[in-house]
Amino acid sequence: MVLRTIHDLAPPAMVAQLEERACRIAFEGLRILQERDHVLQALQDATIGPVILLKGAVTGWLVYPDPIARAMTDVDILVPLAQEQATANTLVRLGYNPIDTHPNRPVSARVVYEHLFARELVPGRVLQPVDVHTGFAQPARYPVPYDAVIQRAIPFEEGGPGAYRLDDVDHLLHMAIHMSRDQFLGPLKHLLDVHLWVLRGGFCWDTLVERAQRWGAAGSLATTLRLSADVLGTPIPTRAVHALHPSGIRGRFLRWWHRPTEERMVRWDVGIRAAQIMALAPLMDQPTQRARFLSEYVWLRTRDVLGH
Repeated sequence: MVLRTIHDLAPPAMVAQLEERACRIAFEGLRILQERDHVLQALQDATIGPVILLKGAVTGWLVYPDPIARAMTDVDILVPLAQEQATANTLVRLGYNPIDTHPNRPVSARVVYEHLFARELVPGRVLQPVDVHTGFAQPARYPVPYDAVIQRAIPFEEGGPGAYRLDDVDHLLHMAIHMSRDQFLGPLKHLLDVHLWVLRGGFCWDTLVERAQRWGAAGSLATTLRLSADVLGTPIPTRAVHALHPSGIRGRFLRWWHRPTEERMVRWDVGIRAAQIMALAPLMDQPTQRARFLSEYVWLRTRDVLGH
């Protein structure tokens, strides 16, 4: 994306470096698209669905000038919870192996909302991940009605065999929840996705506000949109800002803590665990959400330690 913007303005040496990197991103992107179609075809043959593509696999096609311009590393898919095991079995038959993302936490590993698989395309050199989601975050954290989300999904021809995508409002909400889960410390491309999605338009702001509030994600969405406006100049309707952003001490704290500073989106240079301690609870809207999430987390970690 930088190369497209400054090609005629930058020194030749910089352009050469950017072109080399762009070629590598393009090659990796084409390889991932090929593997995406391979996986989707196998899931379709196994009558698993709808299989809903998430994040870059959708935004790359719909809001970037070229889908390859949106760098990706893995293929993220959402499947109905009832088909989680069938999806895992299909991936294993394709040569994918499950990756333990919760080492030494056996109970937590069984109840997480996403499971990572990977296949060696070139032994010892090229590893392709596929991330299978049954949700956007821990159910105790955001009460998302996934049956309704899946029913609203839209067939997505550009996405490969039998692919679906989230509807426009759900897609934006998922991006906000994903970024807040990582405390906005992930790559800048995720914020650019949000910016370009808002510029694309086509969704109802009132529906977005209502759904975010119903999911307990208004604070996460408000912080995402505010950061996008601060960093990239995203035009956000004033009424949406007022309706979404938390009031009182919680709202003032989120504005103070989630502030673009140098190359990060939080005030202090801390790791993700410290950032979660600072803002994970304030990003959830209701006291009941926070209490439910904390109690479930303590209960699971206790069982992890006990080993059953």
